[in-house]
Amino acid sequence: MTEFVDDLEAELLKAARRRQARRLRFTPPRVAARPALVLAAALAAFAFVIRGGPPDPERPATRAPAGLPVAGVPTPCNGKAPVPVSAPERVVRELAVLRRPRSVTDRVDVSRLPIEGFDPEAARRVGPLAVVPARGVCRRNAPPPERIHPPRGKPKTPTVEEANEIIARAREGACVVYREQAARCFTLGEIRAGKAFALVVERDGARIIGLVPDGTQRVTGSADGGALALEVEENTVDTLLMGLKPTDEVSLKLGRGRMR
Repeated sequence: MTEFVDDLEAELLKAARRRQARRLRFTPPRVAARPALVLAAALAAFAFVIRGGPPDPERPATRAPAGLPVAGVPTPCNGKAPVPVSAPERVVRELAVLRRPRSVTDRVDVSRLPIEGFDPEAARRVGPLAVVPARGVCRRNAPPPERIHPPRGKPKTPTVEEANEIIARAREGACVVYREQAARCFTLGEIRAGKAFALVVERDGARIIGLVPDGTQRVTGSADGGALALEVEENTVDTLLMGLKPTDEVSLKLGRGRMR
């Protein structure tokens, strides 16, 4: 997935720069070459507008048999600490926890998170967890969004500005931090699709932490063959499962109804 994102970014920017170069040379319009047609078709299939609706009543969050990703010690992108920027509006609209009033206890050290930018006033704490809206989620944590919609009308080669906007929107998201010791960052596409979960490995098992979109009242599924029912508190999940290992298969799904 990471290679796909990198290749797509490279193709988007190459196409945009070719378009810009043609304009600078003032060459007359020509019939598009076959590579441009292929790129335009790929763009139509990928996305010009990235969006998503509320969670489905039972939306699966499928995982590979190897289990959930592990939330490790926070490590900055390319060794660079994130810089202060405004919080992504789309992320704030999706997570009610980020819309509640800020308190003095909501302060979080984000200097080591694998993101490029954050709003120091936007983080919120929920028990031992902290939710941090972010821009520029590192590529190693940012697969392409699941919910995509082609543009209206005829596909076209994007400008450099349009290509950068597509890439930036795809890498908006949020991080979940556990006691400042472990963290995992997810794109908005992953959060909406029910794929924003990770494990914090502990001595006697593993803790499932994660983020869910507004409207999600329960998370159910299975872990190593056993049934799971996880409580949701302010868009977050935090449950310790004794004996759970990182290699155990875990499958989770989001639901609207409250647990009985």
